[in-house]
Amino acid sequence: MTAREMRRALILYFLTAGVFLFPLFAGSVPYIGDMTRSFQPWLTYAAQEIQAGRLPQWNPYTACGEPFMANPQVMTMSPLGLLFWMFPFGRAYAFFLAAAHGLLFFGSYLASRAWLSSKTPGPSHGPALLTAVAMTWGAFGVAHWEFPSAVGTLGFLPFLFLFGWAGSGAGVTLATAAALATGYVQFVHYGVFAAFVGWMVRARSTPGAKAWVLDKGRFVLALAAAAVLVLPQIVASWDAARESLRAALDATDARQFLLSPVFAIKILVPWITNPVALAFQSPPFDAGFWPVARPWLSTFFVGTGVALLGVTGFFRAGPRKTLALFLLVSGGLALALGVDPVFDALRRTVPGLRYMTHFANAAILAVFALTLAAGEAARRTAWRNGLLIFLTLGALAVTLGLSLDGGARAHLCQRLLGTTALTAVQDRWVSAAAGGAAASLLFFGALWLMFHQRRWAVAGTFTTLELWLLARALNPLAPDGFYHRPLALTKELAAAPHRLALAPNAMKSAEPLAGDNLLDGYHSLRQSLYPNVPLPHRVPQTWSHEVFGGRRFVEYRRRVPDLPGPSAALDFLGTSHIVSIEPLPGPSRFLAQSANALLYTRPRPLERVTWVPRARVVPDDAERLKIIETGWDPRNEVLLESPGPAEGSEGQTTEWAEEPGRVTARGRGAGWLVYSGVHAPGWRASVNGQPTAIARANHAFMALRVPAGEWRALWVYRTPALAGALGAVFFLVFGAFGWGFRKLRTY
Repeated sequence: MTAREMRRALILYFLTAGVFLFPLFAGSVPYIGDMTRSFQPWLTYAAQEIQAGRLPQWNPYTACGEPFMANPQVMTMSPLGLLFWMFPFGRAYAFFLAAAHGLLFFGSYLASRAWLSSKTPGPSHGPALLTAVAMTWGAFGVAHWEFPSAVGTLGFLPFLFLFGWAGSGAGVTLATAAALATGYVQFVHYGVFAAFVGWMVRARSTPGAKAWVLDKGRFVLALAAAAVLVLPQIVASWDAARESLRAALDATDARQFLLSPVFAIKILVPWITNPVALAFQSPPFDAGFWPVARPWLSTFFVGTGVALLGVTGFFRAGPRKTLALFLLVSGGLALALGVDPVFDALRRTVPGLRYMTHFANAAILAVFALTLAAGEAARRTAWRNGLLIFLTLGALAVTLGLSLDGGARAHLCQRLLGTTALTAVQDRWVSAAAGGAAASLLFFGALWLMFHQRRWAVAGTFTTLELWLLARALNPLAPDGFYHRPLALTKELAAAPHRLALAPNAMKSAEPLAGDNLLDGYHSLRQSLYPNVPLPHRVPQTWSHEVFGGRRFVEYRRRVPDLPGPSAALDFLGTSHIVSIEPLPGPSRFLAQSANALLYTRPRPLERVTWVPRARVVPDDAERLKIIETGWDPRNEVLLESPGPAEGSEGQTTEWAEEPGRVTARGRGAGWLVYSGVHAPGWRASVNGQPTAIARANHAFMALRVPAGEWRALWVYRTPALAGALGAVFFLVFGAFGWGFRKLRTY
């Protein structure tokens, strides 16, 4: 690769990045799903803590508290995460996307050059640039703008394959560690698989059984070194998965979470079609109709020309490359579907394994293989051109038939989707989509035949335009101020010594709470059914299955009586503000409303830190939850899992304060001091300066035994084994530098 070719690649990246990212630098932000509900609060909270000189180890604002570093998606160890610490979220995200897509572009370009330079006659610069454009700005990556950690992690996948193909152990180590630190673990193990495929079938061979074993052993050592580099992240996640009630999913729950069919099966079996449609837009079909479901529309599309060239390239690659492509595609399918019985066994060993796989993400291996194969079209053979013409004409005939023939549209939708009839809107949508596909095929065919000297430049321009049009449809935009708009209720909610929750009627409802800010509800029905995500502001909130665990949370939610009246369930969670979808009578007090939600306050809510005179030991989970649901008073009795002193005396809490990872309280009187923060490994406590054991209380919270007289209590959270993990990282880095220095001296 020459300097001139690298300059051309740089120019092409900045041109395409300007086309795709200009709205973000001009003051807009993606206005979709998890971006608004999860990542903006997570990353903003991390930035605020780091700017204040604190390592964000505990998040007290969501789900009654959770280990912050145990969530790898907050990117506290990723170099890309630095951008969110330096700039306001909207501007930081624009720079982040530019950096992440830059990694993906140049990783794809270099991987394609290495692939095409391996015994492939003909030019490789133009095809490699087309591959980079398709991989970088293809719908799979652009649709993941909703998940910053996913976009960031995706950029390392081509590098993993490249280093595996080159047999570079150090490269595999650094790329794996960087991908793990960026946090979207679902992509990491697909990237590691791609590296393994490249390592196994790379161009140079390793003769002899002993040499073969040693060579593959280097790959394992490279992965082990990567794990050590991110050990602080792994240790935090492991402890959270091992101890958290979130890991209490039984085999049925885990299988239901993991086992989801891939794209082809979803088409053939219509009643399990993905119901997720474009967020914040009115889809032309109902949510069960797959063409408008964003995850599926965005899974495979890399451009008309690239797709056709990729299919022909599969038939023209050499034996070694064909094996690599076959392993990538079949491995993706196996990783998507082959979770039983192997993953069942692993899940019993590693409780948090359910975070490590996601069926839809396996498609990235097929997308990557398709773009690599597209470069093989650089081989100028009549047979390849004939196959390309045949595929183009065949696809054109199908799309024109669907666009012009209503009977063909109805027949195809019935066969693939099980729909008995199409509405007028649906019929127009299919006709327009098929017409657009036919136009794309015609344009590509004409460009491919007319241009010879500048064929790859023209194909790249056409592909960029295609992908840009789809990207704008997949990512609705909002003004940058959306993430920084102050709310009148924020101060009141943030200052309250209690929590915000959903009313029971909202939790049980099938109606979505939709909107664009806190007052408008929780953005979607997902927030009602799975509310374990932060709010856009520093407002403590609750109603998470983190407190109850898996299926018990669903059952508990169903049995909780609707308001009004006293509610032990809301009391022990410390709920003072309630989002409801129905008017609530007294004693709840109306505060504000929007088109989709009503906000109420509750009288006499329980504070997050309370003194309780008595304790009752209830070791059985089911019995304990039954007590919580019925006439139990959390102000006068704490429920313990293990024996302890039962009776106290007169007492009270005079003052308390909660900071991230630190809770202090003062009071007097023997009894139990209960903190309604989730019990997790890493918490340490003291009373009057003396270390004190923390008892698990009220099913998921923490309690301390306090003595008679005046007392001072302190809870402090430290990520478990963080110091040891950092020491291991230092030892590995120091050893690597020492080894490198010694090697330099020998030369």
